[in-house]
Amino acid sequence: MKYLKSLNQEELISQTDLLVKKEREVTAELIRHLCEIEARRLHLELGFGSMFEFLTKHYGYSEGAADRRLSAMRLSKSVRALWKRSRLGR
Repeated sequence: MKYLKSLNQEELISQTDLLVKKEREVTAELIRHLCEIEARRLHLELGFGSMFEFLTKHYGYSEGAADRRLSAMRLSKSVRALWKRSRLGR
């Protein structure tokens, strides 16, 4: 925490901008992985009856967080342009 307090306003905003960009990239990559897990039906092989159950029980996501990731995953399958937009931050 002391590190953050030592940053001036410009440095703090600049570093936060980079973190937001990285977060979007990681989230997009996570969604691609979830698509592949579902396509391979790996969640079923691991004993989970649904992707929702897999995300909440295996990864510990809250129900809301799991639902948002599943919605993004399913939307990405039908709208590939979403990937480009999410990586550009728009």
